[in-house]
Amino acid sequence: MENHELLSHCCDHKTETYEEALARYDGFGKGFYEALVKRYPKILKHLTFYQQIRDRRICVMPYGPQTEDSYAIYNDGTTAFGIQLNFYTEIVLYDNDKDYDIGYWYKNPIEIALAYLKRDFLPNSILR
Repeated sequence: MENHELLSHCCDHKTETYEEALARYDGFGKGFYEALVKRYPKILKHLTFYQQIRDRRICVMPYGPQTEDSYAIYNDGTTAFGIQLNFYTEIVLYDNDKDYDIGYWYKNPIEIALAYLKRDFLPNSILR
């Protein structure tokens, strides 16, 4: 089990490989990781994928762990941000200062999420 400061401290998480995350996740935004890696292939070496596995009983979680969701943390030692694929409704992009919820209410949520990542999160080393 691993936890990262950008993951909920209320739950324990297990790491997954990119392939395991793709195989397991079947919810909203399913093609997001593939589109992200296709557009920015260098990003994969800085991403760690996670699944929530259990409530740590230190917080009140009204819905319990979101085991269906998928999480990815980008960390290159300088820049860090998180991605949550919420199984039912949205792609969430966040860091310690901001977050964006891109959901079913957008015509093309994957493209919108990729645009937010490029504009507000990705370092130049990934964009080149």
